[in-house]
Amino acid sequence: MAFFKWHFLLLEVLTIFAIVTLESFTLGSSDCFNGGPSPTYCSNDSVSCSCQLPYSNSCMVVSFLPSDCAKWTFNVGGFSPSLGSLVLKNWPSVVSSYQYSVFNVTFTDIKWTSLRFRFEQHGYYSKHFCREFHVSSEYNIPELFYDCRWTKSEYEGTPFTFEYEAQNAQHTEARRYVMKLPFYANIGQGTELKNWISFLYVDVSELPLLTAKWQQAPSHFGVQKYRLQVFRRGEDSEINLEASEVVQGNNEGHELSFSFDTFPASGDYHFEVCILSDNCTNGVCQVSRSPDVPVRGFITRTLIAAVIGCVILIPLFLFVLWMWKRQFKPLTGDVKLPVVLIIYSPSQASHIKSVVALTEYLRNHCFVEALLDQLDIPDSETKDPFMWCNEAFSRADFVMVVSSPPKCCSQEGIFRNVDVVALRFFKEQFSKRNYRPEFFSVLMPYCTEKDIPEEAKNLRMFKLTKDLDRMLWYIHNGGRFPTVLDSARTLLGPKLRGGKSDLNNSGNIFLAAMKEAEYDLVRGCNCKNQNVRENDEHDTEITSCLTKLRTPGEEGNKYERNLHKNASTEDLVVSPEPLNVEFPFLLDDLDLTGNVEMNVEPMKKNSEAVHLGFDLNIMKL
Repeated sequence: MAFFKWHFLLLEVLTIFAIVTLESFTLGSSDCFNGGPSPTYCSNDSVSCSCQLPYSNSCMVVSFLPSDCAKWTFNVGGFSPSLGSLVLKNWPSVVSSYQYSVFNVTFTDIKWTSLRFRFEQHGYYSKHFCREFHVSSEYNIPELFYDCRWTKSEYEGTPFTFEYEAQNAQHTEARRYVMKLPFYANIGQGTELKNWISFLYVDVSELPLLTAKWQQAPSHFGVQKYRLQVFRRGEDSEINLEASEVVQGNNEGHELSFSFDTFPASGDYHFEVCILSDNCTNGVCQVSRSPDVPVRGFITRTLIAAVIGCVILIPLFLFVLWMWKRQFKPLTGDVKLPVVLIIYSPSQASHIKSVVALTEYLRNHCFVEALLDQLDIPDSETKDPFMWCNEAFSRADFVMVVSSPPKCCSQEGIFRNVDVVALRFFKEQFSKRNYRPEFFSVLMPYCTEKDIPEEAKNLRMFKLTKDLDRMLWYIHNGGRFPTVLDSARTLLGPKLRGGKSDLNNSGNIFLAAMKEAEYDLVRGCNCKNQNVRENDEHDTEITSCLTKLRTPGEEGNKYERNLHKNASTEDLVVSPEPLNVEFPFLLDDLDLTGNVEMNVEPMKKNSEAVHLGFDLNIMKL
């Protein structure tokens, strides 16, 4: 008995719950219809649409006259964030034995607070239908729809444009669609599959991209496949098939879509969709055709842009090219050339020949006044290596430290220990904060980075001949590298004088000298008495005291080197043995302060040597 008592009590509770649920549903439905044949939001007045939502006073639909909404504008096109989704549907309506084909507009994923839409019949300016929704931002509204019957039987089969514009506090989204209102006979309840057509509409909001969307057939037809085709009518009025696609249907009843990019071909495009079924003639059912979508102006705009670009850019380009060429006028007259002092170690005869060839190439072809001990000391007034070195550092705008291979056979060059003295001067000049030349190193192709003197390891390095253009730019532009504009000027304007493009024609001697030095390194040092020093520590101690460098103001630029001086390295004779020129004193005994007088006695080491005797106290250092 207790079991039956609890059983009847549970049935009573479930019955009461079902009655309450049914009454709630009935009340919700009656709120929209309010006892009338159509929902209250279909009124021609501004009314509430909250009957579609579980919240009161959360939705309002505003009515407008056709003449008013005809003036609306929709800013369709361009990028805008999505404020929700829209689905257009078509459904059959029967009212008092009258049959109508009706539009259904459904909004989902709503992120907007106001939205206005308009239907416009093509060819009839006065035939518009529009409404405006306002919803509360306090609620999460998943879906709203408008399925009111406002169409007439004469509207069937005619094309329409549907536009809407949605807004919230931050963004605005506008879109446009074109479609034809199907005939009731093709969508009614009793329509057979062979006569049924899909409701097709085209999204034209993102031209030149067109997206066709269509409504699937009712599930009781069991349709599985649809064929969609894209056609274009060009200027010759011939209709061409642009694309054809078989789209698989789904059982969820969602709409299907297909996108087609029309660029760059202009013309009038339209879409056709039909059901593929064995129950139709030849397996193809009724065809649903979209209105024509005119796509214009892509090629025309491109041509116009090209013409305008040519008219504007060509004169501008010629003017810029003329300005660039002006900056490449040949140097004439007494133009101040950049002075570059070259420091190297005379370690091998072929290396000396390469450095001399580099110096002559810079002088004769690159508009650079290059200073080198081998070429300049014999022509100096005093012919004193130390005074020449002092003066060279005072005049130099740049100091180039050239990599040198290891010494072979105690090779010393014409002037002994000048390279050591030059490096001492280099250290002192580099430590100055006010005026000093720009320093950089050059890596010869037959050397490695280990062959660069330790004092110049951290300097900016140029590799020959790979970086010849960059090195010349650096010298001729005050120690800066070319900008992007300079690089473009070099590419379009005249070539850099003395650059890589001139090497094959003007730098044959220089290239041959480097090849010879490279061959000598591969061959190795084959002297009988190889007295190559193991390290240069003794050399660096030879000149412990150096004269004070003279400033550029004290000496000045006494003369400019003749650019066209044609001294050939073919006449240069370099002996693999050190020349018999000796200083009659040890550098360790030198007092360069001027406080102590120094008497020089000739050395009798070699009777055939040329002995030099002079007093450093009276030398102009």
